[in-house]
Amino acid sequence: MSKTNSPPKHLVAGLLILFAICTLPLFFVSVKNLNLPESTQKLQDGSHIFIFLAFGFLLFASIKRTLFEKSAYTFLILFIASYTIEVVQDYVGRTFQVEDIVRNMLGVSLSLCIMLCIKSKTLTGKTISGVGLLAVFALCYLELAPAFRQALQSF
Repeated sequence: MSKTNSPPKHLVAGLLILFAICTLPLFFVSVKNLNLPESTQKLQDGSHIFIFLAFGFLLFASIKRTLFEKSAYTFLILFIASYTIEVVQDYVGRTFQVEDIVRNMLGVSLSLCIMLCIKSKTLTGKTISGVGLLAVFALCYLELAPAFRQALQSF
């Protein structure tokens, strides 16, 4: 009987559910009505990346398939979830924003590149996922840099 280094499936599924319960309500709260500084609103926009980064890690770990299938299922499921969240927001006093979907998918892509870099067994796989990771980091920086700059200036 061989042991794997991955956590038990039910533990990962439980963490995914707990994380969803704790974070999903944040997608339906309108920050604009709270009269917060604009820098705080920008940081809230950036939080999409970090929340979906965690969703990507948890979902990837809970799927028992090949690396390619795990990546494809994780990306597809979280894209559908992201799109659904934006559609529902239209009905609860917030607006549908394509930018939020892009931020969400940046977080998913970041988690997938990190997981593929860790899990790939070949040098080619590690190199490709490493280059992908650098590209996603660059996109995240381009997305978040103005928000961080503005937040620092407000202090």
